[in-house]
Amino acid sequence: MCGIFGIVSSSGVDPNALWFGTHRAYHRGPDDWGFAAFAPINGTQPKHQVWRSSAERWVAQKYRVGLGSRRLSILDLSEAGRQPMNLGGSNLWIVFNGEIYNYLELRTELSAEYCFSTQTDTEVLLAAYQKWGSGCLRHFNGMFAFAIYDAARMRLFMARDRFGERPFYYLIEKGQFTFASEIKQFFDCPYFGREVDRSALADFLLLSVQDHDERTFLKDIKQLRPAHWMELDLSTLQLHAPVRYWTPEIADDLDQSHDRELEQSLGAILADSVRLRMKSDVRVGICLSGGIDSSTIASIAASLDSSALSAYTMGFPGHPEDESNLARCMAKRSGIRYVEASFDAGDLWEGLDKFVYMQDGPVGGASLFASGKVFRAARNDGTTVLLNGQGCDEYFAGYSKFFFFLWEVLFARWHWLRLGGSLANYGARNGLIHWNFANARRYFPRPLRRRVGGIYQFASSNFQREAAPDLAIGHGDSLNRRLWKDLSEFSLPCLLHWEDRNSMAAGTEARLPFLDYRLVEAVLKTSVYTKLRSGFTKYSLRKTMSAQLPDEICWEKLKRGFETPARQWFRHDLEEQIKGLLSRNDSPLAELFDVKAIVGRFRMASSAGDTCLTEFDWFKLATTDVWLRQLQHVSQMEEVILSA
Repeated sequence: MCGIFGIVSSSGVDPNALWFGTHRAYHRGPDDWGFAAFAPINGTQPKHQVWRSSAERWVAQKYRVGLGSRRLSILDLSEAGRQPMNLGGSNLWIVFNGEIYNYLELRTELSAEYCFSTQTDTEVLLAAYQKWGSGCLRHFNGMFAFAIYDAARMRLFMARDRFGERPFYYLIEKGQFTFASEIKQFFDCPYFGREVDRSALADFLLLSVQDHDERTFLKDIKQLRPAHWMELDLSTLQLHAPVRYWTPEIADDLDQSHDRELEQSLGAILADSVRLRMKSDVRVGICLSGGIDSSTIASIAASLDSSALSAYTMGFPGHPEDESNLARCMAKRSGIRYVEASFDAGDLWEGLDKFVYMQDGPVGGASLFASGKVFRAARNDGTTVLLNGQGCDEYFAGYSKFFFFLWEVLFARWHWLRLGGSLANYGARNGLIHWNFANARRYFPRPLRRRVGGIYQFASSNFQREAAPDLAIGHGDSLNRRLWKDLSEFSLPCLLHWEDRNSMAAGTEARLPFLDYRLVEAVLKTSVYTKLRSGFTKYSLRKTMSAQLPDEICWEKLKRGFETPARQWFRHDLEEQIKGLLSRNDSPLAELFDVKAIVGRFRMASSAGDTCLTEFDWFKLATTDVWLRQLQHVSQMEEVILSA
């Protein structure tokens, strides 16, 4: 894993912007760094130069292209893995963030045409590009964001993995093109502005949707969408439109022709996905929450090699949200060493500034803070790579809301018997334990959202209008297509954003076995009954793992995932701090919301248990306030950087 940065400028690369922009991502790559410059402005300079020291950085201004990298060493820990990397004296150079999990298989295939000199997946990626061009992306099983300087074609080729596990941001301003792994890396660019994209912020705060298109929270900065590549013409600085290179086949909801095939192959695909993601030259561990997703990974990983594995979880003794007991039992059952972390309300409040800075923006819940603490505990324990269960819910229909989308589809297609049977099964199995009116409000039509409470009613009329009017987050004509929407737009992108920042802030690498594209393709071409059946979500996964997992995990109805006592903390332990934050006269939230009304609601929530706003709403408001202040006050931002 790495942090990458690059500048292309016809007038020469700004040495300070390249140097400090790269090193601002030091947390993403604490082990090594490197720089290279290409395309000299005049013919007297060498074709390229490579350096590492600050004193040498001034050479960049003599070149049109500059690349920088911070490295977290995972494969081939020697200096041979340093980036920017050149492919054996060719005209190809790369900065690469991520992992190609099937690099050994690809290396065998490519070795007939190329003699490899390192043990890295980076060199395999370059060789694959040399052979297949943009077609190399279809050969990769991995997570990646990279830029290749192709001197022969005078192009900068950039690509991102199928689901967007690795970030890639870019900025075009004043005849210059800049790209980075994180938004904070642009702060050292003299032409970078801090203007907030209010429409993107409205989508997040009012609809809980983030990173669903190319926009970011800052107007100047865009992101390359998942499963896309694009090229920059280095002669003209023309950026060609991004090209999508992968879309899975999506079956009709009731087409069961591939269901049996999934039943027979799911276990093998899962096992191979975990096997590929355990390849590492450093210690590998597991984020274990006690839910079925992480427990599935723990069980499979332990069957492959439990000797050096450790499981990391979050515990809150004495609180109902504490799920450490299940995680502890699962680790013991799998023969995995168990490590438990914890934090309290004071830790959350004291760490909020640094947390928001590392996230590059506001965040949707305190469970993300807990996740960051788990990654930090693993790093302090000597583990660098962590397997995590992220991504499964979005295509295996892991949320109860998907039952409602299924019923909508069955009703629209007049399948009365199937609808009645599904309703009966759900009611008998779950009752109303999963129905949460407060969290469901965002799926209501816009006119109704104004009348049923929630954060939407406190937004100014202008801010309400800035939220996307045509995001169909509350309905769909197909459950399978809706799953794809959650996977590619509505749910997973923001989760991956938070996961990336959390793991990288701790100097660790998160690997997600459920986001193996073979799994997603296999599941999405099956009927809804492989996902939702007999009142259960993720039915095929539960059935496949039923022999390996205890029933209290495999057939548990409640979702688990590092939940925190945030609701209690906000109403009691942090009551004064939250009120003080929101009540300040200079609150940046005042431009977006009726802050006085929000503070009044918070007092009601603290004293009478009012649920008009949820703990997720309070956390979004608090982190938005912190982030907007950081943008406004550069000195405060620098203090956060130093403390981080």
